[in-house]
This record gives sequence, structure tokens and C-alpha cells, in this order.
Amino acid sequence: MKCWEHVVSLSMAVMLSGCASSYSDSGTFIPSPKDVGNMFAKKETPQDIIAKSQDKELTQAFVEGKIAKVTSINALPYGLLLECKRLYETDSFIYLSKSRQFYRDKAPDFLKDDIAKAYIDTIQKRGHGYSIYNGEGNQALLKAYVGGALKENTKTEIYMYDSDFAIVEYNKSGEKVSALIRQARIEPSQLGSTMGDKDPAVTIHQNIFVLFEGELQKVALNLNNTTLQNNLYKSVGLDAPSAPIAVSTTASPSVTSDSKANKIKELHELYKSGALSEDEYNKEKTKILNSDVKPVTSNSVTSSPMEAMLVQKFNQQNGTNFTSMKEIQEYAITKKQQQQ
Repeated sequence: MKCWEHVVSLSMAVMLSGCASSYSDSGTFIPSPKDVGNMFAKKETPQDIIAKSQDKELTQAFVEGKIAKVTSINALPYGLLLECKRLYETDSFIYLSKSRQFYRDKAPDFLKDDIAKAYIDTIQKRGHGYSIYNGEGNQALLKAYVGGALKENTKTEIYMYDSDFAIVEYNKSGEKVSALIRQARIEPSQLGSTMGDKDPAVTIHQNIFVLFEGELQKVALNLNNTTLQNNLYKSVGLDAPSAPIAVSTTASPSVTSDSKANKIKELHELYKSGALSEDEYNKEKTKILNSDVKPVTSNSVTSSPMEAMLVQKFNQQNGTNFTSMKEIQEYAITKKQQQQ
């Protein structure tokens, strides 16, 4: 019996050794039945995964290299799933009420992490170009990938789909060859959950989907290309312009009825979970309901990933539809003058 306990303890230690980060806490990790089963299941070797892959070049780039913070790589029918379990974990400073903003602030870094580098290097080695899309483009691709609605927030989990950049590979004919999209999941830490804390510290996980051409053919059936194109950040190595395509100067609602309902629903889930007070919930709800119409012009172009995220953050907090920091500055000046 002691021998068996030693094997289990050793297996858990090996599994956890590859998951540590500067954000790791001292809490005890309790594996799920699936995790325990995976410990003793026969693992596919990198060569096995490459051999059956539709895109051997991309697969080789991920399964044969050491990628920081990736805890597992699994083969999908037409792609790969890279998991970063406990990407950020703490029992001290990333609290539920601030966790979404914490992750949004980190999101631009993911364009430069080992995963993005391996993906972009492979694209460039085979002579293809790529486009980078802002958060709503990433969400549109995820929604098309699952073929319908995305998972909704619960009292114990928050899903984030619109805070990461998506990268899509295109061949010389302008056809999509592959895509890299991300999803974050936030959950209260085990210690916070045990103590019933209303604003506990959290653990943030990340799933990265690398979709191959075969999967993108299915995605195309559900993908809203207008949404994708309207959230273009830049293109590299393509004939298309490297800045977002100009949008008609005719006014369009900054928040549609459907998106208003979705945002209010998300707010209500946060309120029910205790992440927002009643006053904060009502204030944010009023902002969404009173959001007006903002014209988008061809001169409105964000110049960096960080600026794009800051603009997106401002729009979400204020119910606006700006596309550059310059527009926001002009708006602030005008508003100040009106108050004087």
C-alpha cells in the first residue's frame, strides 16, 4: 500500500513540476479524476502526434520545442490544443473583482510569447503571411469554431473570449491556412472557495487552439467575416494593407441590441458572484443602456497592440466605439469644455 502511495505522490510531483510560475501559490493541488487517469494513461509521443497531423510543420514546431508555461499539448482532429493550467495563480493579490482587468492588461504580452513566436516563425518559413485581429475577432473565431454559443459565466467560473489577439495564416491566394486563438478561464482559488470569500483570489487558465486548414473549412460556415475584418489590427506579408480596412463613415450603433443584452447578462453574472456591488452593477448597466451612436472613419487606426487594448478597455467602460487614443483624447477635451 505504501508503495502505491509513493507512486501516486511521485506522479503528482512530476506532473506539477512543469506547471510552476512566478504567480504560483502554496495551496494544495487536488487532481480531478480525469487528471489521475491521465497520469497512468499511455501518452502519445511527439512523433505519434506529428505522424497523424494534417499540418506536420506547425505540429512539429509546438510538440518538439519547449514552450514556456504550456502544461500539455493534445492533438485535435484538425489542430492542436495547448493548455496553460494555472497560468496565473495566487492566494494573495489577483482578486476576482480585478481579475478580468488583470488579464486584459497581460493580453498584449501573448503576442510575443513562445507560442506566438513558434506559430509566426513557422508561417514565415513556409512563405505565407498572417493577420492579427483584436479581441472581438478572436471571439468571432472561437464562436465559429464551436459552431454556436460559447460557454457562459457561472458563479465559480468566468470565461474571457474578447481579450486576446487572434492570428490567422493566409497563403498567397488569400486563403486561410491556419489560426491561433485563445480562451481564458478564471476561477476562485481553492483557499478562497473553501473559506467562502466574496472576493477571493483567483487562478487563471488559458486554452490555445491551433486550427489547421481542415478545421478552418468548417469554421468558415459559421464565421462572420465582417466582424473579423472590422477587428483587423495589422497584416504581415500579405498584399492587403497592414492597417485595419477603412470602414464606412456612416454612423453605426456603438453597441447593438444583442451585444447590449450580452454585456448586461455578463454584468449580472458578476454581480451574482459577488464580484460587483449593486451600485457598480447598476452604474455599468446604465452606461450600456445609454450608449449612443459613434461614427467610425478611415482615419481611426490604432498604432500598437497596447493602444488597441486600451481603446477596447475605454469603450467597454464608457459604452463608446472609439478606435484610437487620439479620438479618446479629443472626446475628453470636448467633454471638459462642455462642463466649463
